[in-house]
This record gives sequence, C-alpha cells and structure tokens, in this order.
Amino acid sequence: MFYNLLLWLLYPLFWTASHFRPPASKTLVIQNAKIGDYVNASILFNAHPAQDVLISSVNQAFAKHDSRIQAIFVFEDYRGSLLEKLKLATTLFLRHYENIYLLSPNALSLFLVQCAMPKHKATLLTYATKRYEKSLMRGFKIVKHSKDDLTLDSYWSLTSLPRPKSYQKSPFEPCYQPKPSPLTNPKAFKIALSLGAGNRIKNIDTQTWIKMLKIFEKFPSELHLMGTAKDEEIWSEITRFFSPNPPVISMLGKLKLEEVPSYLKEMQLHVSSDSGNAYIADCYDVAIILLAGPCYMPEQRPTGERTLILDSNSPFVPLSFIFKAPYTLKETQLFKINISQEQNIHDFVTKLYKDFQSSLSSL
Repeated sequence: MFYNLLLWLLYPLFWTASHFRPPASKTLVIQNAKIGDYVNASILFNAHPAQDVLISSVNQAFAKHDSRIQAIFVFEDYRGSLLEKLKLATTLFLRHYENIYLLSPNALSLFLVQCAMPKHKATLLTYATKRYEKSLMRGFKIVKHSKDDLTLDSYWSLTSLPRPKSYQKSPFEPCYQPKPSPLTNPKAFKIALSLGAGNRIKNIDTQTWIKMLKIFEKFPSELHLMGTAKDEEIWSEITRFFSPNPPVISMLGKLKLEEVPSYLKEMQLHVSSDSGNAYIADCYDVAIILLAGPCYMPEQRPTGERTLILDSNSPFVPLSFIFKAPYTLKETQLFKINISQEQNIHDFVTKLYKDFQSSLSSL
C-alpha cells in the first residue's frame, strides 16, 4: 500500500511535467527475473527499435553486449533508500517512453511505470498478483496470464503487434564471441551437462545423472560440464558412484555469463533441469534433454523442435511456477526417471548422433 499512497501524492506533479516533454519514441522492457526468463523476454527486444531495459543485475552481462538495447537500468542500483527509487522514477519519466512492457509486476515496478507516464503501458495479471497491486494497474493494457498459458504468448500479447509464426529469442544480438574460442574439435559429438540451477530444488539428483551418463557413454562423445564453481560438489558426488570416471571437459566456474551462449551454441546436445542454460541453448537450435522436476512445462519450456522433455514421476508435482516458486523442499524424488524414460533418452540421442555423423560425411 505504500506505493499506492506515494503515487497518489506524486501523480499530479508527474502529470503536469509530462506536458513539457519531447515526443515519445522509445520502448522500455522491465524484467527483474533471472536468466531463463530474461532470454524468453528477449522476444520483445525485436518488437521495436530503440529499446531500454530495467533488469536484474545478473542479466546485465547479456544486455551490455546487445546491439538492440540502448540504455540499461539495474534494479539493484536503486534498492537502497526511497530517494534512490524516486531518482529512478524521475530518470524513466525523463526518457519519455512510447511503450513500457512490464513482465514481472510488483508494487515497485508498477509504481515506476505509472511515474514514467508512457504513451502505452502493458503488464501481466497473474495468479500471484496481489489486490493492492491491481489498483496500481489502472490505465494499463492488462494481459491475463494463467499457469496454463505459455509465457512467450503472454509476453508477446503485451504488444499490439501480430503474433509471429515462431518467436525469435536470443540473449543478445549479435552473439558475443570470446577470443580465443575454447572449443577446438569440430568433429566431436559434444554434450553439455548443466549440473546446477539457480534454485536448488531444480538440481537433478545423483542417481539420475548416473543413469543418463551410462546412456551417453554408449556414444563416442565429449562431455562438457557447465555451471559455477560450486557445482564441482555435484560432480564430485556423481563420480563417487560412477566408475570409471568419465572423461570430461570441465568449464565449471571458468566462463563469464556472456561467454556461455557462444560455448553452448557449439554443442550437439544440452542436458539439464529447467535452468537458464536450457533456454540459452534453445535460442541456437541446440538439441535439449530437459528434466522437468518440480516445474510446470505448459507454462514455460524450450520450444525447439529437437527437445525431449521428461516429466517428473513424483505425485507431488507441479510445485514450481513462473510467478510463484518455492526455494526449499523436502521432496527428493522429483527427477527420478523410469525405464521408459531411459529408453526415450537413448532413442533421442541415437537419432542425434546419426544425424551428426551424416552431417560430417556430407562435408
């Protein structure tokens, strides 16, 4: 309710000052979620020229290399005093936006959009929206989003543009290319394993990783470990029970976030839970095996044609949704796979491997 009262006090001031701004021309996308959601939000970066973004600091690594983006504002830079938040509100007001798309509404972000006074403003009304937040949505174009709506569809519906046949998403344009490239063997069938996730309840259990590794070892391939330095613990636990230890190329903790896309795009297969890396790989038509675990796939998932999604066999799922997700959980059987799913993985990789070998022979 604090931001409702603050807006009531400040609205006359911003409304009066708005009559003295130059014509509106820019677009602002506001998304304070993490990597996977940011990648999906990138479909809006192609909707209009001259984009600005207000984002979480973790995604700044992408935005600063993106030719589609002009100005970058970071939530964490303004989360101190009320004065800092008012400074951000004034800055956005002076940018004079024609369009503002708010993808992750909360009281603060709704207040900021109202103060910015754009020509057009749109946001999502979700299953997590609070009553006092609804009162801050006056004057917005409202897109209702349920758990059964694909986020890509809901995001695009914020615009008034015709829906494309397929969504073009990418963490940045053009793809940032580090020098030198860490990959040296173009003839190897490369499998990336993203071991951890930002939300620990999305971490695949050790025994499930071992089952998948036993399938992958049937194919001549390179295994590439992706993740942070902390994910070394996950790999150490896996190798305690998997003998002999498979040869791997470990990139754990060795890549900056902006370097991850150029690395993943060279893979023939990416394997993970519902993590940010899966959505990065999806941007570059990399084949994907995704274990859903607690997540509800009808709401958000990779959309590439070469995607194998393995639903959880736990009776307690789904538990995690885009706008309402737990971060602690007692249930430990979320990622267990059955014999049928193991066969699906084997068949999926077999086709990928045959197609890859055919592509090499045609060169």
